[in-house]
Amino acid sequence: MLLLLVGLVAFGAPRLVAQQLREFLLAQGAQQVAIGGIDLNPLAGEITLSDVHAADAQGLSLAVGTLTMAIGIGELFDGRVAVQSLTLSGGHLDLRRNPLRLGPLRLPADDAAGGSAWLLGVTRVQVEGFTVADPALGPPIEIDELIAEHAYAWDPDRPTTASVQLAQDAARVQIEGTLTPFAERFEFRGSIEAAELAFAGETPEASAIALGELRAAGVHLTPEAVNIQALTINDLDGRLLRSADGVWALPGPAGAAGEPTDAPTDTPTDTPTNAQSAFAAQIDRLEITGDSTLALRDLAVTPAVELSVQVDELVLQDIGSDSNRPVTLDAALRIGELATLALTGTGTPLAAEPSVQVSAQLAEFDLTQVSSYVEGYDIERGRLSVDGEYQLAGGQLDLLNAVVIDKLKVSASDNGEADDASDGSDMPLDVMLDLLRDGDDRIAIDLPISGSLDDPQIGTGELLRRATQNALKRTAMNYAKGALQPFGSILFAADLVGKVARPRFDPMTFAPGSAEIGTDQLEYAEKLAALLAARPGLSLTICGVATDAD
Repeated sequence: MLLLLVGLVAFGAPRLVAQQLREFLLAQGAQQVAIGGIDLNPLAGEITLSDVHAADAQGLSLAVGTLTMAIGIGELFDGRVAVQSLTLSGGHLDLRRNPLRLGPLRLPADDAAGGSAWLLGVTRVQVEGFTVADPALGPPIEIDELIAEHAYAWDPDRPTTASVQLAQDAARVQIEGTLTPFAERFEFRGSIEAAELAFAGETPEASAIALGELRAAGVHLTPEAVNIQALTINDLDGRLLRSADGVWALPGPAGAAGEPTDAPTDTPTDTPTNAQSAFAAQIDRLEITGDSTLALRDLAVTPAVELSVQVDELVLQDIGSDSNRPVTLDAALRIGELATLALTGTGTPLAAEPSVQVSAQLAEFDLTQVSSYVEGYDIERGRLSVDGEYQLAGGQLDLLNAVVIDKLKVSASDNGEADDASDGSDMPLDVMLDLLRDGDDRIAIDLPISGSLDDPQIGTGELLRRATQNALKRTAMNYAKGALQPFGSILFAADLVGKVARPRFDPMTFAPGSAEIGTDQLEYAEKLAALLAARPGLSLTICGVATDAD
C-alpha cells in the first residue's frame, strides 16, 4: 500500500507542480509558459525543473536551465518550507523597472491565497551560469557563481553568508559578506572587488574612464546609508573631453541605454522631505594608485589642448553626503614628461557656504602645451613653476601664487592680434617680459587673484588672464622705477601709430657746448647700465638732441 501511494505521488505530483507553476506564472503577467520537465523524488524531498521558459507580449522573458530543490519534509508539519539546498544552473532573466518586472512577472506578486502563514528558509543556494539583462545597466550581467547559506524567515536576524561572482563583458565583480534578507531592516556587511570596469561616452571620442582594479573594504549597506571604510582604485585610465562649445562631458556606464518602460511611472502625491528621502553615503578613505593616468582634451580652443596627467598618489578622506564634514586631500601628480604637481588641503566644498584651503606646488610645466589659451600670442618655449596658497571662505576666493617662468619666448600669433594697449598708457607684453627677465632668463612674479563667487568671470579664463597681465605690468613697472631711483624715472608714450606704448626714460643732459657727463648724470648712466646688464633682453635706443645753446 505504501509503495502504491509513493508511486501515485511520484506519478501525479510532477503534473500538479507543473500546473501550479504554470498558473502562477500566467497570473503574474506571462503569456507564454513552457516547462520541459519535472522530476520528483518524494522520499528525498527533491524536485528538479528543467527548461522552464516564460515570456510576455513585449518579449520580456525568464528562462531556467535546471533548478533542483531539496525540501525538508519534517519541517512542513511546523509550517515551514525548509529548502535544504537549491541549485540553479543556466538561464536568463530580463529585468525592467518602473514598475519592477522580473522577466514577464509583475512585482510584487499577487497573493491569490490572501496571505500565507508558511515561513521560508534556505540552508544553501547555488546559482551558476545565469544571465540578467537590464538596458539601464548596459550589456547583460552574467552570474558566474552565487552561493548563499543560512537564510531563514523564522530566524530573521541571523546573518546569511553570501558570495557572488559577476561578469559584464570584460568586467569582473566579486562580492563577499553577510546580509539579513528576512530582517525588518536589511543590512549588508562585507567587501567588493572589481576588475576591468569601464565607463564610456556615446562615441569613441567621448570622455571615458576604465578602472583596472577596484577594492571596497568595510562596506556597510542599509536602506538608509552606505559606508565604505576604504576604497582603492588601481590602474585608472581616464579620458576627459571638453567639446567645441565649452562643455565638459562626463562618462557614464559603458553601453548604457535609455530604460524603456511598459507602464507609466507612478508620481507620488506626497513628496517626502529631505530628511525622509535622503540616502547617506560615506567613504572614509579613497586612494588612487598604480599606473593611473588621465588624458585631458579641450576642443574649445584652436589648436586643441591635450594634457596627460599621471597619478602617482591621490588620497581623499572623509568623503560623504554630510557636506559640512571636512574632506582632506593629498595628491602627487605628473603632467606631461617633466612637470610635477603636489596638492594638499582640506575643506567643505559642497557645503551651503563652502570653505576650502589648498596648497599647490607646480614645477617644470611646459607652457607650450597651453599656448592656445593665450590670446594673440604663441608660446614657443617656457616652463612654469608655481607655489600657491588658495582659500575659499565666505563666498570669497583668494589665490596667492609665487610664479617662476624659465626661458619664456612668445611671439605674436598669426591668427590674432596681440593684446597690446591702444590708449598709450599700458606696457606691451614683450617689454614687460624683457623688464622681468633676469640674467638666467627667468621671470619671478607674485600673482594674487581675488574675487567673489558671485562674479560671473570667477570660473572663466578671463579672470586669470586679467590678473596675470596686471601682475606682469605692475612687477615690471615697479622694477624699472626702483632700478632708476632716485636719479631718473620712466614713462610710456605711444608710437606714431598710437597702438603700442614704449618706455621712455628721463633725458641725460649736458652743459651747453660740453660733452662732459656731470656727477648726477654719471650715476644715472650707471643705473641704466645696471638695468640693461640685469635684464639682457632689453635694448636701449639713444637719440641725440642739440639745442640753440649748443
